[in-house]
Amino acid sequence: LHALSKVLPLESLTQRPPNPPYTFTNARILYQPTIIPVSAARACTTPVSDGGLTLLSLLGYTLGGVFCVEWNDSPVGYYREVAVLSGLVLRLSPKGGGLGAWASHILVTTDDAVDA
Repeated sequence: LHALSKVLPLESLTQRPPNPPYTFTNARILYQPTIIPVSAARACTTPVSDGGLTLLSLLGYTLGGVFCVEWNDSPVGYYREVAVLSGLVLRLSPKGGGLGAWASHILVTTDDAVDA
């Protein structure tokens, strides 16, 4: 995937992302959900030292999958991304929390996306 960045215009590789919050618009997304055994998800999910991250499961399984996206407009310009999602996670903290997916592996097609 990284080789695809070589065909992009040089100016698209030198953009620096703005400060958060980030906005991603005009994207094509494919998500293939997969039921993952908790034992496999725990092997790929790094625990947070403050205990604020919880792997969500039901009957010994969690939801993971593969997420593929082509970002036409992002803080670092155009790029493609593939992420392997190993499980659903919940983060609780005094500042708030949220539901998300733990990405155990991420591939992107540009140097700027790697650096971001």
